[in-house]
Amino acid sequence: MSSSKSKRSKSSGTLSELAVVNAKRAIWLVKIPNYMAAIWKNAAPDAELGKMKITMSKKERDMCFVLSEEFAKSGSTTFGGLDIPREYKVHTQDTSRQSLCVFSESVEGVEKREVAGEGKVIQRTELQPVDSDAYRKLKQ
Repeated sequence: MSSSKSKRSKSSGTLSELAVVNAKRAIWLVKIPNYMAAIWKNAAPDAELGKMKITMSKKERDMCFVLSEEFAKSGSTTFGGLDIPREYKVHTQDTSRQSLCVFSESVEGVEKREVAGEGKVIQRTELQPVDSDAYRKLKQ
């Protein structure tokens, strides 16, 4: 696919093109706790944030996310020495009746901004910390 053009003008610049090269890409939308977002915000682009573990049984799949030790330690520094939970349950939500897409925006100077369609959400999930002493202390 190529890009399509729009003539919409905004105070923050002119939107001249919508890039849709990646529009068919499958994306997981993952809601994470605020403290985890604060830690990841400063991560290097190629950093390993953690690992997803998927266990299949005859009836269902069970998913959990394990935060890397490096980010758990950096979180401890960020939050005054409190331990950051490393293990999270992954709760999924049905998206079959929704049409969700991801867009990105880049701004080049005052006059030009580019918007791109990054893909279609095929899985919507939420990371929820496994109940632990570290999580209870963090929430206090």
